[in-house]
Amino acid sequence: MSAPPPASYPVQRGLTAPMRAHALKTGDVARMQAWAGQSCAMAEAIPAGEVVSKVWGGALELLRT
Repeated sequence: MSAPPPASYPVQRGLTAPMRAHALKTGDVARMQAWAGQSCAMAEAIPAGEVVSKVWGGALELLRT
């Protein structure tokens, strides 16, 4: 019995290429790579600097506790 392929991005992407190509041709969204995820509609349209400030502020808060 052979070992399963490593779970690295390039390997998995190569292994799923035929499935993704077929999904694209048939419009099968369940088998496509939808990188935005289910919560993309919840994203705020704000400048990147504000996002970084919020993340940095949250990280500092966590470090203080």
